[in-house]
Amino acid sequence: MTRNLPRVVLCLLVGTAWSCGNSGGLRATAPSLELSSRSLDFGPVEELTTNALVLQLQNKGLAPLHLTARLAPDSSADFEVGTLPAELAVGDSRDLSVYFHPQGAGSDSGTLVLESDDPENPKIEVALLGGPIAPKLAASPDPVDFKTGGLSTAAVTLSNDGLASLQLTSLAISGNGDFTVETPALPLQLKPHQQLPVTINYVKSPRTAEGVLEIGSDDPTGPRSVRLIPNPGSADPFACSRAPTTAADAFEPNNSLDAANPKVSSPASSSTSYSYDITLPAGDEDWFEIAIPRSGSNTSATAQITCLNWSGSGCGAPPSVRVELYYQDSLKKGLGMAPGLEGASDGKSGLAKVSSSGPISGSYSQWWYVGAKPSSTVCAGEVVNATLKITVNNN
Repeated sequence: MTRNLPRVVLCLLVGTAWSCGNSGGLRATAPSLELSSRSLDFGPVEELTTNALVLQLQNKGLAPLHLTARLAPDSSADFEVGTLPAELAVGDSRDLSVYFHPQGAGSDSGTLVLESDDPENPKIEVALLGGPIAPKLAASPDPVDFKTGGLSTAAVTLSNDGLASLQLTSLAISGNGDFTVETPALPLQLKPHQQLPVTINYVKSPRTAEGVLEIGSDDPTGPRSVRLIPNPGSADPFACSRAPTTAADAFEPNNSLDAANPKVSSPASSSTSYSYDITLPAGDEDWFEIAIPRSGSNTSATAQITCLNWSGSGCGAPPSVRVELYYQDSLKKGLGMAPGLEGASDGKSGLAKVSSSGPISGSYSQWWYVGAKPSSTVCAGEVVNATLKITVNNN
């Protein structure tokens, strides 16, 4: 014979796992964890700053919920989990903050792991995403116009407009050697929003080609360049009055002693100056012989470039003219055989000057040799035009 157990007995037999409903049925009394989202995407966040997103947790069960929150071992170290109470009461909800603090360029990912005594979902994973971020190089102004206002110096401001630190690796000039850049110690780091002024110098010349400031960095979009617009013309204040030419003047000897012109000579007890317009293609040299009659106790000679300009496209730094002054106490023994180089100087787009003095000995004249030749920065197809002034003192 079958007997029905009383309802009270059934409730006692199941213990705490079930409770008796008003209608006499059974219903669960376990906790139940519910989340507002299964992923958190921070997007781009500026390097070394912190952004927080909130995940809402709610206990929708009928018993207290016990839970913990941690990051999975393979998560980026740029994520951090906030604090969480150990227990959520029935029907209670809490906000869990997750922080993202990027340390460098790129993207970050991770996993938030929530573990609880929810019998249906004891372990829940939430995907974490951050970035991507990158540096971004900007330069202003571009172009730099040295023609407007007759500038000889201008500043280009380099800035990092990205969200990650920028590594500046190189600064160089190409296209026109009249431009030079004052380069700081490299590599150099620019943090987001940081700026760096860079000075560009310009030496006026007949060259018309534009220059380019080339900037190397770790900007993922590639290198950056800035146009430099020249202001062609003579290189004041040492501008030669005569127009540039592309062939050597008729009187120039080209790598030998100038025999076509009279020797430079100085009368007794006086100072005499001679000026020669010279044109020096690449590899050319012009030499002048100075004969000083025997008179007085001291002689001196000075050679200097009083003006300088050049023609051609240019292939490097502004050219210069080297002036050399040799002497010997006898008739010439051949070019390059003089006993000593008395002085030499390079003219960098302007004045170059050397001098020497000493007593005349013997019964013959003292001989001097003055040479002028382009510097190594003069390239094929480029011609230097200059005026060489020789002054002889005999007293």
